Amino acid sequence: MKKFLMCAVAMLFMGSVAATAQTPEEKQASDERIAVLKADRPKDCGVKEIDDVVAKCKTIADATVAIADATAVASGEKSLPNGEELLAKVESTIKELTDVGTLMGGAASALTSVKNPLKLKSATKSLNYAKDVVAAAGEELPYQAKLIKNLIAGN
Repeated sequence: MKKFLMCAVAMLFMGSVAATAQTPEEKQASDERIAVLKADRPKDCGVKEIDDVVAKCKTIADATVAIADATAVASGEKSLPNGEELLAKVESTIKELTDVGTLMGGAASALTSVKNPLKLKSATKSLNYAKDVVAAAGEELPYQAKLIKNLIAGN
């Protein structure tokens, strides 16, 4: 009977760890997205619309990396004490991401007005950075929200 109880407790514990654990593929994909978010950031290019989008993307990248760091620390735990706060941060960052999506159109049209080849190169690099951040954060934030919800539930 004692062995049965020990096995039952061990299986229950393993099941709760497996529910919050990331699969190796999910973890690798998340690490790749975080690497994109930590990539070198372009300097201001001198085109206001593009510089505004890049500034917002830098904020989004920083927030997403901070959220991922917090969940990485907590993923070895059974619960997440500040989970609701992190979930609210994810939601606000997703809203900022949506706002950047609307600004990207204006930034792209501003790019067409740039005539100086050196400025065009810098502006294009900045816009590509913004595009990469939007793509990476767009995938990472919902993943982090799912992970946080699982940690809050104690699964």
